[in-house]
Amino acid sequence: MVLDMDVLKNQIDSLKNAFPESTLHTFAVKANPISKVLSFFDSNGMGCEAASSGEMIQALKSMESKKVVIDSPAKSLNDLKLCLENGVFLNVDNFQELDRIEKLLEENYNNSKSYYEIKENEEEEHKPT
Repeated sequence: MVLDMDVLKNQIDSLKNAFPESTLHTFAVKANPISKVLSFFDSNGMGCEAASSGEMIQALKSMESKKVVIDSPAKSLNDLKLCLENGVFLNVDNFQELDRIEKLLEENYNNSKSYYEIKENEEEEHKPT
């Protein structure tokens, strides 16, 4: 695989200029999990979207946790624990998953700095845990 980093930088800049500065744009780790590429995204103000704990761990090697989002419809209990331990953003897909997270927070992870997102009726709310 060959990447033209100048072209990629221009695409990132165009994307960032089209949205408010506070927007966190993410790159899917599965598209290119090479640490140097992920570090390039990080140094250009982007984060990473991980679909598994393995992808999350790979992303955390290249950037701080507040720029990593895990988004998978089938997160295992271990995935949820790793998210809470590492303080990444967490997209919660259903009420059962939310219940599992709340139970983990009550039992072991009450000092977690993860965030979860609740989408209801097209409105989004970000809540620190």
